[in-house]
Amino acid sequence: MDVVIENVEEDMGECCVYDELGFNNWSSEIVYLNVLKNSSVAYLAQLGVIPRFNQGSCDITECDLILNRLSRIVDIEKPYLKICPLHRYTFGIGWKIVNQCAHLDHRDSFDATEPRGKRKKSSKKRILPFHLVRHVAQFPYGGRICGMHLQGIYLTVKEQQLVADDLNTLSDIHSYEMKVEKNSRLENINTLLISLEESPLKSQITVPLEEQAPSSLRRLTAKLRKIVSVAATNAAEGIAPGEGEKLLQLADLEEVICDRRSSNVLISSNSPIDEQHLAYLVKMYHSYEERNLPFNEQVRVLTLIPKSWKLSSPFIEEKFNCSNYAVKTARQLSDITDLPLHIEKKSPNIRQYLNPEKIDYFLSWIIESNLLVSIPWGSTNLKLENGEQFSIPRQVLQAQHSQIIYLYKQHCSIVGIDSMSERTIYSVLESIHANQSKAVTGLDQFVATASEGWTILKNIIQKLQIPRQKKHDMNIMLENNKLYLKSKYASHCSEHEQTKTHCTIYALSQENNSFYSQACNHAHDLFCEDCILIAELFDEIEDSINEIIDEEIKDELLYDLELVWDSIFQLMAHRIRAVQQEQQKKKYINAMDATTAFLTVDWSQKILPQWFREGQSSYFGKRGMSLLVGSFAFKKPSENETISKTYMLALTTCSQTEYETLCCAQLILERFHYDYPHIDKLIKRSDNASVLAGQNTIQCEKTFAESLGIKLLIRDYSEVQSGKSVCDRMSGSGKVLSKGYNNSGNNILNAFDIKKAFEYAGGIQNLMIGVAEVLEIPKQLPINRIPELCSIRNVIYNDTNIRLRKASGVGIGKPIKYENYQISNNVILVNSFDKYESYQSPPTSTTNKKRTDRMLKTFVFCPTECCTDTFESEEELNVHILLNQHTIKKSSYRTKDIAKLMLFEKIKNDSTSSLILPSTSPTTSSTHIPRHYKVFSVQGWALRTRKKVKPIDKSVKEFIKTIFEEEKLYGRKTPNEEYLTRIRTARNTDGTKKFNPKQYLTCTQIQTQIKSLAKLLKTKTTDNTQPTTDNTRTKTNLSTQTKKQNINETSFTYETDDTSSDEEQEDQRAIQQAEQLENLKQAILKNNT
Repeated sequence: MDVVIENVEEDMGECCVYDELGFNNWSSEIVYLNVLKNSSVAYLAQLGVIPRFNQGSCDITECDLILNRLSRIVDIEKPYLKICPLHRYTFGIGWKIVNQCAHLDHRDSFDATEPRGKRKKSSKKRILPFHLVRHVAQFPYGGRICGMHLQGIYLTVKEQQLVADDLNTLSDIHSYEMKVEKNSRLENINTLLISLEESPLKSQITVPLEEQAPSSLRRLTAKLRKIVSVAATNAAEGIAPGEGEKLLQLADLEEVICDRRSSNVLISSNSPIDEQHLAYLVKMYHSYEERNLPFNEQVRVLTLIPKSWKLSSPFIEEKFNCSNYAVKTARQLSDITDLPLHIEKKSPNIRQYLNPEKIDYFLSWIIESNLLVSIPWGSTNLKLENGEQFSIPRQVLQAQHSQIIYLYKQHCSIVGIDSMSERTIYSVLESIHANQSKAVTGLDQFVATASEGWTILKNIIQKLQIPRQKKHDMNIMLENNKLYLKSKYASHCSEHEQTKTHCTIYALSQENNSFYSQACNHAHDLFCEDCILIAELFDEIEDSINEIIDEEIKDELLYDLELVWDSIFQLMAHRIRAVQQEQQKKKYINAMDATTAFLTVDWSQKILPQWFREGQSSYFGKRGMSLLVGSFAFKKPSENETISKTYMLALTTCSQTEYETLCCAQLILERFHYDYPHIDKLIKRSDNASVLAGQNTIQCEKTFAESLGIKLLIRDYSEVQSGKSVCDRMSGSGKVLSKGYNNSGNNILNAFDIKKAFEYAGGIQNLMIGVAEVLEIPKQLPINRIPELCSIRNVIYNDTNIRLRKASGVGIGKPIKYENYQISNNVILVNSFDKYESYQSPPTSTTNKKRTDRMLKTFVFCPTECCTDTFESEEELNVHILLNQHTIKKSSYRTKDIAKLMLFEKIKNDSTSSLILPSTSPTTSSTHIPRHYKVFSVQGWALRTRKKVKPIDKSVKEFIKTIFEEEKLYGRKTPNEEYLTRIRTARNTDGTKKFNPKQYLTCTQIQTQIKSLAKLLKTKTTDNTQPTTDNTRTKTNLSTQTKKQNINETSFTYETDDTSSDEEQEDQRAIQQAEQLENLKQAILKNNT
């Protein structure tokens, strides 16, 4: 490397930068290098050689820095080296860093002649870090290095680390980074080892040798023998070149020297080798290869090599031209047997680091908490690592993996059990191949309103004038509360909880009413910490809002906070009502005998008529067709197994009134009684709609049931979007079949077509559908008013009276008398529930692959213990048992396979858990109760009540009407949210607010006002345009009949009457164009056929 030496003036004190660079402390004469003890760590950190955070661990003096950079020019081992001020600066802090590699083996790219026209890109080289400089000989501090040599340095360091790993033992030998300045003894040893081309020492034992394990002692002694052997050999050769072995013999050091040959030595022993025998074995091996004999035969030839020859693997590979795997296999074969016939395959020893009971507990918890649900549409295939495969019903996760992991670890910490690691839980969730739900299950008005409320609450927090850290804490508390209500709150609620927010009996008992209340057998002296945190969050936000000086902002935020709290409170009440009903439903089903059935009734969404080829003109103005669904759950007489049977009734025209609903349900019950005559008791459930829970439904249902000899025991009304999932699933699967029926070239225009569509492609298992028709003579039920009917959720039919309850299983109920109604069925069955015998699906030219995710799956499990086979019919199961073709699971499986098999067993046995999961609700007896928590102290806080109707201010109505009139002016429909925003932001001419928070409306109230205005406008428009519309329609029909005769099937000429008005011409053009397009379509279809 060239060093540029500049001339300086003799009097350096006159230099302009003499004082700035700190030369005033320098001697102007030549000094000894060992005198320069100033630290250069800060200078090297500025260059990037030493990390700034690691300056304290390095000790580099100015003398070390200069000697490092002079190592290529002078012999730095000479004592008493001197240096002048000029070179002290040039090789010290004035070192010039150039953008070229400072490695000794590097040839600069710019020295080579390059072809003209091709310009080589210059790559910026990085400065070599301090911890890598010691691996490169004569490399200066601050020098740059190219990528090629840097990669070589990393490879060298990696090789040294691999060799040093031999010292890593199973004992408490602690590894540490080499610190030269702190351990001079270790530094000297490592310097000696590097000079001997041996791997340095990177660790020292801290445990006495007496306490070391035998394997550790073998490693340590082996390392020591190797170091002593190499050092003695090199020292002997240095003392007596060429006669080192004789010197070692004279010194009696032959036993100390460890005879360790490197892997490139071909022969590891001086024992005599029979060359003729070896050549014969090589010839035999090659002949086996030429004849393509099995690999095992070739390996047996290698086992014939005598062990006394001590041939190394590279020598055998080179001599026999074989692979290293063949040599290893031959040695393994010769070690395990004297006669090299074959190698016995050992079964792999699978280590189970995880207790299977933890996996079982996790699966039980995830199923019990409804985070993992089974649906009957499609299937999930589970494949083990050994290739075995079995099917289970499709599994769906109701939350994300991260949320499930968080909830489970929190559950384990509360219960006090050891949890699996996050990675293990994630692996188990991945192994069961469950789909994740993309939307909230059972999304209703309560869930939707609460979700919007959390968003509004987050915006309120951002508007508060509080420190940023406090906002951050509130946001974290908000997310925790949101997750709690979404996942764990429902699982904490039961009849035996001692907290007022979790006890369903306390929350659903009306205060001071003996009919609708029930006393708990426990005290409510505990408080839920999670529920208290929800109330504390609202208290903190309310206190922060009250500190705001601006009254307008304060009133707006308090109004929003009140709406949010009401939505959260209603959501909690909705959850606890649904929990109580589901718990009662389980009690009903468990207590049923073989003569009792549980019926769920619900109107399905109306089905619109569909044509196979449907024009745009016929797409609008359709009238939907009705479909009533009734699903029965009952037990087999001989077995304690619950089965399900679903019936549907399709009607082309039905008003779905209370009386028609009763009559249609009666037809379904008649068919069920015909199929299962042993059922004589019934428990019925539906939602609380007016057509299913009217004033006379309670009395008439009992009359209809008794006409068939069936005793109606209980009538239950489910919570909103809860308890009718079986009806929704069956109707949804039927609509999937109807879509395939329509796509195969069929029309769905009436109830008979609905029946054919639902029975298409074999229909749905355990589903029967009939067709009914409503008689023209309407029937009117007698009027019998029941007070508070909208809040009734449970009806008990006794021998003497009927008892009404506001919650299932709570209170004795309010008694009412039976009424003797004489009613008849107004709906007749025009097509039975039996399938069409002559119906066959139309042939198709192409066979599409079935979509298993849209098919209803009913799995039948093999009763044999440990058998993992599943079937879709009883016939397949019987054949399987007769042939004794059982698939028995093995005893040793890995963690993922254990999770799959446990999930299979839980679904097969229809048992979610063999463990009793304790309640994980954290409770406290704290005396500090938040203000918002006091609403839960009122008995019956979760009962459904009617909201007080607040009259709408006239000025607000006029303002809404003004916005509604603007829609006609601008031709744009205003969303309901914009109505609400404009009401809250409207101001008078003096700048004051036009409306106060007491005059604000909800989105539902605004929507009602808009509907009334639109209805009023439509009525006025109809009254003014009725005569003109009738005349125009008459003229249009006459002109249409005349024009139809002149229209050619493939013509697109538009003929109009010049004497007609502009409106008539537009109508005629539209009619003509639609008819001509339809005629052309029919002509094309005829040509194709």
